[in-house]
Amino acid sequence: MFNLLYFLESNEDYQKLVGFSDIDRDIYGITYLVFSEEVSSNDGRVFQPFNNILVAVNFTTHYLDLAELTTKMVEYGLKSGQLVNYYYLAFDLDEVDDEKVKRIITEKELVTLLNNLNFQFVDNSLLRMSNSGNKVEELKKRLGVP
Repeated sequence: MFNLLYFLESNEDYQKLVGFSDIDRDIYGITYLVFSEEVSSNDGRVFQPFNNILVAVNFTTHYLDLAELTTKMVEYGLKSGQLVNYYYLAFDLDEVDDEKVKRIITEKELVTLLNNLNFQFVDNSLLRMSNSGNKVEELKKRLGVP
């Protein structure tokens, strides 16, 4: 079981990750982190913000073999270099103040925040709701849930 971060470089990355999580039921507990500065991992990788924003998807998996999960993700079109074990960050994320990282629970909140900040990824793409997120929003409307 792993707690992982996947750092996004584009809307395409995000859509692929959500698509992968939709078909792989061993991925759950998705939340989002928006950093205002670079993030380093213990293996020397440094993830740079673009326009002072760095977006990561945090999720948990039931996989016991990280290499197996990584292989499946790469086969699906995701990049292994953007995947980091939560506990291999060069700092304790639980102790970082709210000025440096925002923790976001829902996809809708993330999209709203990034749109309000006029954020675009390096490739100039905007984060869009996934098909899964759109289905959840449609269901809420039909059920009359705010």
